[in-house]
Amino acid sequence: MYRFAAVLGNAATAAQAALDARAVARGTSASASLDVEEWKEGVNRLRLSTYGALLAIAADKNYPRSWAESFFPGTSAIVTDDSDDPEVPAPTPNEPGPGVTPAPGGGSPR
Repeated sequence: MYRFAAVLGNAATAAQAALDARAVARGTSASASLDVEEWKEGVNRLRLSTYGALLAIAADKNYPRSWAESFFPGTSAIVTDDSDDPEVPAPTPNEPGPGVTPAPGGGSPR
């Protein structure tokens, strides 16, 4: 019986060490995630303050708002509503999708 106590004790010690290592890894991962989020928020604050300063210059020199927006290619300071775009309905199971030729006789393609 004492023989199993040593084996069980070793297994319990190894399991506890594994759980401790996992907790340390999770803490490190959480810390890195917080660092990334903090960096993103800092960059976003800098971007917004730069955009605000450019808007002030544009207003002072009677430039259009698009002048300030041109400094941020690929982004838009104005949130657009895409609801004007017509939605294309997805094909139903009875209708073939694009590029699919129905099988002769109206069956499903093979």
